[in-house]
Amino acid sequence: MSFEVQQLVAAELVLEADANPTGLPKWCAFQYRNGGVVAHLDHDLRAMEGCRRDFDVVQERVIYSHRPNPDDVLNSFRAVTDISA
Repeated sequence: MSFEVQQLVAAELVLEADANPTGLPKWCAFQYRNGGVVAHLDHDLRAMEGCRRDFDVVQERVIYSHRPNPDDVLNSFRAVTDISA
């Protein structure tokens, strides 16, 4: 790995550590056009790539949690919408 890539990875790890000081698992949450939501662990690359390719996915968020329930996932999208409104 080049020095530049190592620096970028290190900076990303520092930012993630600041956002997740308790070290909870990282989940990627996806919201669909119909309002449905789903979350996958960050390291489940196959599921995440499938969601990212789905044209019905309209938003993506990161959630730090042991196991987010559907209400937690939906609330993460609502919280961002409320802030931007």
